[in-house]
Amino acid sequence: MKPDTKAAYATVELLAATWPKAFSVEFAGRKPFKVGISKDIAAATEGAITPEELETAMSLYCNGKPYLKKLKEDAERVDLDGHPAGTVTADQGANARRRIERIDQRQSARVRARGLAIEAAAQNTKAEDEAEKRAAEEAKREVEVRAGKRRSLLRLPRTAVATAAA
Repeated sequence: MKPDTKAAYATVELLAATWPKAFSVEFAGRKPFKVGISKDIAAATEGAITPEELETAMSLYCNGKPYLKKLKEDAERVDLDGHPAGTVTADQGANARRRIERIDQRQSARVRARGLAIEAAAQNTKAEDEAEKRAAEEAKREVEVRAGKRRSLLRLPRTAVATAAA
């Protein structure tokens, strides 16, 4: 089942209103959280937020590039009250960089695929337009032949064929 993104954003807004020194709705204000902060939130909210809602909100908040960019080696982590609660290790920083690279690759692939789809659609449209134009010209020629305004190329007199061949 697809997570409810609107509910996740609402949960993030609730968390930011409850703990403004730790959470930020704005991307620029995001800080690395202490490891295991979800357990602290679950204990503090005493069931007001379901585990699924909390997991979806934290995933939305922590798996995006703005948060991952803050996970640099020796960056200070914060608890719910905004107090220092450890630092980002070198391995955690390297992992965040790899995750950012994968996000960039997926986005780049989507952009390329979208561009190729637009290009293919344009080529198909052009081919369809040319086919429609040829069909319209053929239909017009057929109408003119039937109306006697034009002779069919297949019914030329033999003298015309002989003259054309010479």
